[in-house]
Formats: sequence, C-alpha cells, structure tokens
Amino acid sequence: MLEIFLVIGLCKTIGKLLRGKGRKPFWMQVLLVVSWIVGEFAGGIVAAIVHVIRYGENAPMGIGVYVFAILGAALGAGFTFLIAYLLPANHPHSSLEVSGGTFERHIDPNNPYAP
Repeated sequence: MLEIFLVIGLCKTIGKLLRGKGRKPFWMQVLLVVSWIVGEFAGGIVAAIVHVIRYGENAPMGIGVYVFAILGAALGAGFTFLIAYLLPANHPHSSLEVSGGTFERHIDPNNPYAP
C-alpha cells in the first residue's frame, strides 16, 4: 500500500519536472509506473533464482526477495528520472533556471522570434 503512495508521489514529481521543461508529462509518468512494476518483478525473480541456486529448492525465500524487488523497482524509477533529467527544455528560444525548487523561464529579448 505504501508503494502506491510512493509511486503517486514520484509521478507528481516527474510531472512537475517535465512541465517546468515545457513538456507534457503523461507518457513519462506511464513509463515510471511500468518501469517500477517491471523492475520490481525483475528484482524479485533474480533474487529468487539466486536464492534457489545458493540454498536449494526447499529453503524459505524470506524477506530478501522482497528487498531485492524493491531495489529493482527503485532502479526502474531512477532510470525514468534519468531520462527526464536528460531531456532538453522544449523552449527553443529560452532557458530554464532552477530557483527555490521551481523553474523560471527567461526569454531572450533580443531574439525577434521569441514569443
């Protein structure tokens, strides 16, 4: 249940970041949710396989598999945030500066093509 609230908060954060860059956040938010789920499954499956190889088939899995599942989900979300941070601003004649956690748009007054 707490994971759902965490994913919602991450979606809001990535949405704010992308809106500040002048981009629509919907598809990146979808990618965040998908990469969270895929990363969680992948981390859990890898941990389960390693556990079975190391301890045998009848050993209890324990909380270790869940921990690796959460680590996989965090890696998936981190990958999505990396993509969002590397995207350039969608304002061709302006630059974005971060001040106090918000993005401010500065337009070049000498550019005749700027809005």
